[in-house]
Amino acid sequence: MDNTIFLIMWVVYLVIAWILYHKIFDVVYFDLKAGCMGELVGCGIIGMILAYCTLHFWKISILIVVIVSVIAFLCCKTAESKGLVIIAAIILMIVVAVAGIKFNKDIKEKDENKTAQNTIIHEITSEYIV
Repeated sequence: MDNTIFLIMWVVYLVIAWILYHKIFDVVYFDLKAGCMGELVGCGIIGMILAYCTLHFWKISILIVVIVSVIAFLCCKTAESKGLVIIAAIILMIVVAVAGIKFNKDIKEKDENKTAQNTIIHEITSEYIV
């Protein structure tokens, strides 16, 4: 897994989750430290789940980026802002595709290595049991 891309996505999703949480709910802190830490942990877990799903299901993520980009493109008034939307969408799709392919390839390789190790351990232990 490309840890750098995963970490960046995790932080971005964490910040987005935190902002959305405060947009949806009016938050009053009776214990500032416990309240902030609880929010940070909760948003961190949500961010990690979203980052994992984005990389694991990268094809669906690209489809979502395309849909959001088309909507943003249609809402833009100037040609300059439309160009920025297109450029940002293309860059985001490339990053998600490359990171998603590498992420899934790494998971598959780890599973194959684990299976090979289990086979070797089974062969070694079966020799001594028989």
